[in-house]
Amino acid sequence: MKHPKPVDFLVIVILWSVMFVSSTQFFLITPILPQIERQFCVPAPWLGTIVAVYSVSLGLSALLAGFWSDKLGRRNILMFGSSLMSLSLLLHGLAFNFGSLLIVRLLAGVAGGVLTGSCISYVRDYFPYERRGRINGAVITAGAVGQILGLPLGILLAEEFGVASPFVFLGVLMAVAFFLIHRWLPFVFGNRADKKEPLGMGFWKVYRQLLRQTSYQRACLAYMLMYFSFTVYMVYFPKWLAVTKSATSSDLAFLFLVGGSATLVAGPLAGWLADRVGRTPVTIATNLAASGAMGMSLFFRLDIVSASFVFFAVMLFMSGRSVSFQSMISDATCDRNRGKTMNLLISVGQLGMAGGSVLAGFIFSRLGFEINTIVAGFTSLLMILLVGKSFSFVIPTKEVEPLQGSKRPFQEVLEKV
Repeated sequence: MKHPKPVDFLVIVILWSVMFVSSTQFFLITPILPQIERQFCVPAPWLGTIVAVYSVSLGLSALLAGFWSDKLGRRNILMFGSSLMSLSLLLHGLAFNFGSLLIVRLLAGVAGGVLTGSCISYVRDYFPYERRGRINGAVITAGAVGQILGLPLGILLAEEFGVASPFVFLGVLMAVAFFLIHRWLPFVFGNRADKKEPLGMGFWKVYRQLLRQTSYQRACLAYMLMYFSFTVYMVYFPKWLAVTKSATSSDLAFLFLVGGSATLVAGPLAGWLADRVGRTPVTIATNLAASGAMGMSLFFRLDIVSASFVFFAVMLFMSGRSVSFQSMISDATCDRNRGKTMNLLISVGQLGMAGGSVLAGFIFSRLGFEINTIVAGFTSLLMILLVGKSFSFVIPTKEVEPLQGSKRPFQEVLEKV
């Protein structure tokens, strides 16, 4: 068995570090909202705008970042995104009221949109096919470690030194990641786009042309359903336990520790299976398993212990399907469309999360959590139909105008699977 070169390990460490900071600063907002409310004297109904501003700016910037990462190269975009993220996180220390906090969260969202898709695309550009699933899985574990270690540390810092302190600390870590990218991350020439591609606002034309293809439409819908089903179920699962099972804050903290552990396991495991068995069957199997795990909460009288097992299973399979599906899409797209495709999907995923969060609250308050579970399971099954029926569908490598140039047939990718 051929072992990875030392430089390959360093690439993984760099990408993992970027994902760790980016995901931790995103997850950290929710548990410290009460402290933000007290420190900045914010009316409770306005607190949700912090998350909304971040999501909207992330979704819009992801579209631009995907276009420009194909044009300028993934390394250059990662340098820009990491520097912007570091700056925006450090600026949290200067936030003096709620309005200024919204501005720095908007900047962080822009940086997050730049970084997320570029990290995934860089894995596809740099590593050989037979290792990409495992590498994607390893990089994605950064989010799980952020939940397990980053959140408790961030909450402690916020309680002791104010809500800005954990973001400033993460800003310093991202500055270190920027230095590592600048000093050691190799430039991959294979993803340079055609010089004839339109500049400036021409990127809207490019995305419009991509979305005219049925395969891209189905991929976007499947990605949206993946995040929609996650939020419809997950957002109100802790609230349901608190209301119906009298779960305490400590119980819920333990629950999310269990969920983060499941994500940590799911990333490498799903990546390894995707490399061994194939992206499509792993995506379908994890979707089916996630639907079944969510259904367990309907048929069992859960206490906190059994709820933790259910939550572990749901997070395990939902994280697994995310790894395999992202690997599938990344492998199926041609070099000069990959950044645009991955970032388009990230934007669509944010739309699915926003819609799922709003609908989840309406369903929970009017119909009960059981209906949340049914809707989440149904949308997961609908995603299976899209993947199973169309993933001979996967994104074709034939270029769309004005991106003509790559003639590598998709059949070659299928043969490797």
